[in-house]
Amino acid sequence: MIYETLPTTNLRADDIRDTIGIASNNLSHYIVKAKTGGKDGYAFRIKENGYPRTDGELIDGAEPYFNIYSNFSPVEWLPSSSKGAATGYPIFKCRLKRHPGTNIVIDGETITSACYCFNLGLFAGYRHGADAPSVTGEQDQYVNGLDIANAKVYFSFSPGSTYWYKALGLTAADCRYGLFVYGKTDKEQQVFLGSNPASAGMELIAVNPVQGADVCTVQGALFRNDAANTPLGEIPGTLFSVSLDVGNGELTEDNKRFKGISFSRNVSGSTEPLPGLSYKKNPRATVNQWGQFSIRVDLDPNTFPWIPGPEGSGEIWCTLKTTILRPRPGNLPEITGTIVQAYGITDDDFYNDHYFVLSGTVPGWDSANETYVGAKFELIINQ
Repeated sequence: MIYETLPTTNLRADDIRDTIGIASNNLSHYIVKAKTGGKDGYAFRIKENGYPRTDGELIDGAEPYFNIYSNFSPVEWLPSSSKGAATGYPIFKCRLKRHPGTNIVIDGETITSACYCFNLGLFAGYRHGADAPSVTGEQDQYVNGLDIANAKVYFSFSPGSTYWYKALGLTAADCRYGLFVYGKTDKEQQVFLGSNPASAGMELIAVNPVQGADVCTVQGALFRNDAANTPLGEIPGTLFSVSLDVGNGELTEDNKRFKGISFSRNVSGSTEPLPGLSYKKNPRATVNQWGQFSIRVDLDPNTFPWIPGPEGSGEIWCTLKTTILRPRPGNLPEITGTIVQAYGITDDDFYNDHYFVLSGTVPGWDSANETYVGAKFELIINQ
């Protein structure tokens, strides 16, 4: 019979077999056989594949038939002597649960040290659908191509079903979970701590990567709930990286309304990158809480292909495509709009000041809507 959670009494070997989905009637196979990876068909370092009975550690990349993240299973998690290369924290390692090993005899061998063991009762209360720890992340969609200084990357962290603190003899109130965030140097390391007790993960952590990083990497970890937030161990399966496309320019902010802008020109009905077009950092593109925007466009008169009209004056026709951005919680849809503007420009404007300013209100913006986080713009100059 297949169980969601195996019973704690009257446990039958065939119920274990059916629940974990293994084609074997051998109890030891239920525990050590590899579903994927491993060595010589085994997921753990055991005597049958060349290791001592005092080992029993999970082989890197191997997966047994049972769920190693169930709190009631044949394995336990302990922080090892190995340290994470980036965090310097102990790494939690998975190994088979131990027998005290007080001069017991197994297969004619006398064992005097704690060693792994096979026991039907190790599956009592086992839950096959236990959640694995995880981190997901995404670069903020409207900072692509912009400076990293104010960019945000969103991470969601879950420690899964495993009581990691129990491996240390601690309680949930003794600990808290957190994310260790790093880039390319020690100076870029940051720690984001969750709430106490350590009973849940961290949802939608908005991380500001440090200037100069091109990759934002996080590692889930367990911390002691003390004044120093002492790190206790890396949570396996929670290493996650997001590549950052920083491009050119700078992300600006006005009333917490983030925005980005891209430029192109319309050539025979299609668009292509616009040469000789740039934008100043202060200000460059802003949108306030009422949806009012201002975009300063700087031109290089030596390369920008603009031809003035009669008497040294003319117009630049611009199509400004706007997108109102919503926060990720709830996955609310974006709102798009279009503005067509003609900007009058003279020789003096063009050759002396080398810029023009577009301003207006984003179409569809509701100033009472607090779910808006900003707008991004695509400016197309029609020639």
